[in-house]
Amino acid sequence: MLKNQQFYLRMKALNGVANTHFFRLPTILAISRVRFRLMIRHKAELVPVVVIYVIVMVVAQLPTFSDILPWNADDILDGQWWRIVTGNFTHTNLNHLALNSASLAVIAFFFRFTASWLSMAVLVILLSALIGVGLLASDTYQYVGFSGVLHGIFAFYALTEAIQGRKSSLLLVGAVLVKIGWETWIGPSADTAALIEAKVATEAHVVGTLFGLILSALQPKKWVKK
Repeated sequence: MLKNQQFYLRMKALNGVANTHFFRLPTILAISRVRFRLMIRHKAELVPVVVIYVIVMVVAQLPTFSDILPWNADDILDGQWWRIVTGNFTHTNLNHLALNSASLAVIAFFFRFTASWLSMAVLVILLSALIGVGLLASDTYQYVGFSGVLHGIFAFYALTEAIQGRKSSLLLVGAVLVKIGWETWIGPSADTAALIEAKVATEAHVVGTLFGLILSALQPKKWVKK
């Protein structure tokens, strides 16, 4: 059963209680509190996670960290292993930062009935590490940006919904695969490259998407919102 369906059934059950002879002010207040908690859980649960990661990206943009956080193949192979993860939180300019921050918020809102705060928090770190390691197998020399992680998050929750029974979400999985295929063979958007003042890292998009799909297929059941 899909999580938003479970949410609907719980709300319907509450409405049934309200229609009984116990229709009194204390009952109404109790139901209102439960409804409020359910709404917070299903709609605002991801807000703190998004805010925290956006703050991390903003801090990573400060000049103090501009030389020690970006993903750099030579530096990583020389022992600066933290760049594997931190490179995903750095950006070329403020446009790049704003674009990825807004995209994270939109994706979190889109999958708010499927994603739990725990899965989102852990998923970002896992994808950051996997993308950072995966890029070492490519010819990429330097990389900054959160877009690879964003592709992974989208693929993860789209496939999760499909596994749960929402077959229409397979269209979302197909859409992200078509996108990375287009970027790989045709090329990424020139407008995006101009906006971020850098080459769009399609390799990170591919790696992020593939790992997002793999993690979705292997995820623990407790990651999924109940």
